[in-house]
Amino acid sequence: MADDAPWAKGREPSVDRVIAFSDGVVAIAITLLILPLTDIEAAPGATLGQVIGENQPALLAFGLSFWVIANYWTIHHNMFAPVRRHSPRLIGLNMLWLAAIVFLLFRQH
Repeated sequence: MADDAPWAKGREPSVDRVIAFSDGVVAIAITLLILPLTDIEAAPGATLGQVIGENQPALLAFGLSFWVIANYWTIHHNMFAPVRRHSPRLIGLNMLWLAAIVFLLFRQH
């Protein structure tokens, strides 16, 4: 155990920072989901239905990805509700979980 660890100074390691960091990563991941949709251009005179129809795969991918990440965040929120302190192992596992969230943003073209 390192001397600079919070619990080495007589303090309980706060889980609030872990949760805040996780919330931030999830918020950024959800925000980045919209980027592929910014390239959508409507033909002059196209109706909303036509634009949606022509871009259905991208819109469905956005909706599904948003739903998956939102559900992961909800599960994370519920899992951390009773947690009062963290450990290096918990932080490591949380980082792996965050990597899985960020990996959802990766897709091959």
